[in-house]
Amino acid sequence: MNYMRRKDKKIEDSKIIETILTQSQICHIAFLDDEYPYVVPMNYGYKDDALYFHCATHGKKLDLIKRNNKVGFEIVLFHELIKKEISCDWTTKYRSIMGTGKIEIITDFDQKRAGLDILLKSASVFLLQTSTAHH
Repeated sequence: MNYMRRKDKKIEDSKIIETILTQSQICHIAFLDDEYPYVVPMNYGYKDDALYFHCATHGKKLDLIKRNNKVGFEIVLFHELIKKEISCDWTTKYRSIMGTGKIEIITDFDQKRAGLDILLKSASVFLLQTSTAHH
């Protein structure tokens, strides 16, 4: 199902999507568990239309991926809190991406290293953005 109630909020501009992917730092991944989804916030790297994640070599995430590699994900780029006189009128300006896909476990050492390089580059870009924004 590809349903979105507020079609006026839908982002289809590839430049805006690219900005969200490169300026955000956390991706929430929803794994299929037995009865309920299992959602985990993770740092990520982005390159060539792919998201890269790093995790331990054992644990629940890997067990779930091995059982079913279909996932949902959500990435948010926060902009600002809009305050109003009446607290119920407060709102938040943000942009987000939601999607589904298949997650793969990389076993090849060179591919792992390349993925980790992508993650570290994304983290360093984020750190540079936040340090210059505060000075």
